[in-house]
Amino acid sequence: MRLIDSLQAVGVIERHPHPHDRRIRTLCLTEAAQPILEQVLAVRTKVRAQAIAGMTDADQARLLDLLMTVRGNLAQPERRGASVAMRDGEELPCAKGDCPEIGEMTTRAI
Repeated sequence: MRLIDSLQAVGVIERHPHPHDRRIRTLCLTEAAQPILEQVLAVRTKVRAQAIAGMTDADQARLLDLLMTVRGNLAQPERRGASVAMRDGEELPCAKGDCPEIGEMTTRAI
């Protein structure tokens, strides 16, 4: 929680109550987080390109399928029913909830 408190203190995230469950707080990126998010996404793109260099499209698709299976196998029961924010099909390090959007974001269940 200290990390979340620190991020909120510097203004890059906001906490919002969940509309249906008082136990849940939704974390939302603020506009101040946009430059940081862009840097993170740029690094992710470079690392991903390095990781799959030389792989065919079929190999990449198979790897993704296997990793999704591993992810599903390791998913903790308490995470089921949660959601992650998405932009252009890519996960973002936040949850959207009812907070203001940064660009086009949607959520999907995990």
